[in-house]
Amino acid sequence: SNVEIARLLVPAGTVVEYALAPQPPIRQHLYMLAGQLTFSIGGEATVLTPGDCLFAVIDRPTRFEIHLGAP
Repeated sequence: SNVEIARLLVPAGTVVEYALAPQPPIRQHLYMLAGQLTFSIGGEATVLTPGDCLFAVIDRPTRFEIHLGAP
């Protein structure tokens, strides 16, 4: 399978929203190294902190909201 790994440094207060889901849906793994993130998919929110991991099938609108930056 094709795998893409990206390390993102995102400032606190950043919000990224995708109103439309990709077609076809994609699978995404999130692993938090630092900070705090609220990840929402289809209106269901999950808060991630360092060491947390989340797998999602991106088939609905999504939102990424960064609360705390890296130390």
